[in-house]
Amino acid sequence: NKVRTCTKTTSSDIVGQVASDCGLSTATTSTPAQHDYVMQADTDFGFLSEMADRVGYDWWVDPEGKLQFHPMLQDGGHVVELTWDSNGIGLRQFAVRASALHPQKMTMHGWDAEQLQPVASTSTTVRGLPTAELVKPFVEARSLTAKSSVTSGHAMYSSSNEGNALAASAAIMALSSAVTAEGVCEVNPGIQLGAKVNVSAVGPASGTYSVTEVEHVYGARGFETRFVAGDRVPTGLVDS
Repeated sequence: NKVRTCTKTTSSDIVGQVASDCGLSTATTSTPAQHDYVMQADTDFGFLSEMADRVGYDWWVDPEGKLQFHPMLQDGGHVVELTWDSNGIGLRQFAVRASALHPQKMTMHGWDAEQLQPVASTSTTVRGLPTAELVKPFVEARSLTAKSSVTSGHAMYSSSNEGNALAASAAIMALSSAVTAEGVCEVNPGIQLGAKVNVSAVGPASGTYSVTEVEHVYGARGFETRFVAGDRVPTGLVDS
């Protein structure tokens, strides 16, 4: 573990400092809120994950060795077109599983140390979710979980900006875990973390998915790319 203190700085600047100490260059989306005081008492990996979760960002190191730090499920970005091909050229395998058992609203509680009063922030609409007709009823789940909500105080905060980011981050994680898509295609270096795949010719499962895991493998079937779009937090040893 490492101890580090930061004063009067933003989350993106802190991430840049940690990356620099590890010999990495960065490509970050700036965060507007400035923290009066932040303390690290964890490994650099754990600290980066904590900073990302608090502002609703993802972080990863790309193949060029650059640390990327950007909003979860951000609109736009790199999109890879994939089409099902029964001959095994292009998209070879594709499977989707979905669940409606997730909250539609996340409320985070904190404490305003200056005003000496509790504060609360509630998530709003989450953008960038899978667009396939097959999974929309599970993601929206209005008839089943219209009143489903989660209230938490696991990550304390003091400002409304930070609270809104925490609530949005928690909502994205909950909804991302509701849909998991797994695919295998011929090797495609364009499929990377932070990118999206637009899958076509797979019936109602056709649509756009945000990539959360990717693996390029050379084996008996040749050189292929395996990707997952779904839960952002490992839930067990198999996910690791």
